[in-house]
Amino acid sequence: MNATVHDYLSLLGYLLLRHGKTSRAISILEALLALQPGNLWARRTLAYAFLEAGQHEQCLQELDFVAAAGTTETNDQLLRSRALWGLDRQQEAREIIRTMNGNLRNLDAR
Repeated sequence: MNATVHDYLSLLGYLLLRHGKTSRAISILEALLALQPGNLWARRTLAYAFLEAGQHEQCLQELDFVAAAGTTETNDQLLRSRALWGLDRQQEAREIIRTMNGNLRNLDAR
């Protein structure tokens, strides 16, 4: 894919999402991922868009793809917790937050 097209689709998806055009952002991000399935930035952004649209299962599917790629960031865990909460899986959501909190305490102790 041409770098200009990639940059344009990335920026367009991000701006649509920021301006509350969630369904249009999802369409753009899905198109970007059809062209670049391994684009983890687009997957994370799509996961957030799905979360904002109330599509919690789809959010978790995108986060699972990112995790399978071997990269997990703190923001991924926060998104996962929010998606689980939206699916009435509060105990799992709380456990993620507890784990994150424990990891932060371990960093402070160093």
